[in-house]
Amino acid sequence: MTAWSTCCTHDFDAPVTSIWTVLADTSTWKDWNPGVKSIRIDGPFASGTGFAMELPDGTIIDSTLVSVIAPQTFTDESCFGDTLIQVEHHVEALTAQKSRVTYALRAQGPDAQVIGEAASEDFPSVLQGLADYLARKTQKEHPLP
Repeated sequence: MTAWSTCCTHDFDAPVTSIWTVLADTSTWKDWNPGVKSIRIDGPFASGTGFAMELPDGTIIDSTLVSVIAPQTFTDESCFGDTLIQVEHHVEALTAQKSRVTYALRAQGPDAQVIGEAASEDFPSVLQGLADYLARKTQKEHPLP
């Protein structure tokens, strides 16, 4: 069994609770993640819930939330043939108003590296999109005088 892993980290000028609120609201994912055209979740944002993401090219990826520990972390899992992809999304407080988000991908199976690289190549732009979305949201809620 072949295994492959990678991670990407981004620091945010936002508290953990603000970041978690956006991550747990799958209806916003298309607003900040350029790799999501639409999403359908089959229940609450909780361990065991399935969801389907439509990519910009129309591909549908079926996934399951295998672990959700609010407001720190959630892990989703997807199968691509015989290759399993797990992505952990971890939110860590650096200070009261600053946080760090880490996306860690683990792949196992015959195509672990190829699929893992493809699934994780947009992590930097996804995390930047999340940061930009949170900044816009904060600006709307607390406009400068």
